[in-house]
Amino acid sequence: MAQYLGRLASMRVHLALLVACLPAAALAQSLPDPTRPPQAGDLAMSASGASSRLGVLQSVMIADGVREAIISGRVVHVGDRYDDAQVLKITEGEVVLRTAEGMQTLKLYPGIETRYMDGKLPAASVSPKQSKIK
Repeated sequence: MAQYLGRLASMRVHLALLVACLPAAALAQSLPDPTRPPQAGDLAMSASGASSRLGVLQSVMIADGVREAIISGRVVHVGDRYDDAQVLKITEGEVVLRTAEGMQTLKLYPGIETRYMDGKLPAASVSPKQSKIK
């Protein structure tokens, strides 16, 4: 009888541990994978969740004075035209375009805000409306 009660207590401990781990596993499954390439449906979404007319910034390459970006599968350089927009600036995390409606910024990581250790935003995070790009 004592052996049976010992096994029953051990089973209860294992069951309690299993139940305690379930919420953590469910939470981990709901987190997005930041290394996953964008899917076709993701390409039409901007940081606000609305459909972006200009496309999605997928990659930025800066080396040896050459700055280029890939917007929805097309390689662009500063000064190039992308549909109805002109590429004005390419930085490590964004591309600034001039359209008929005004300045538009495509971010490489929408929804992620970079801050320095002192809590201040880097200069590249200033919105085009605040900057004086001509």
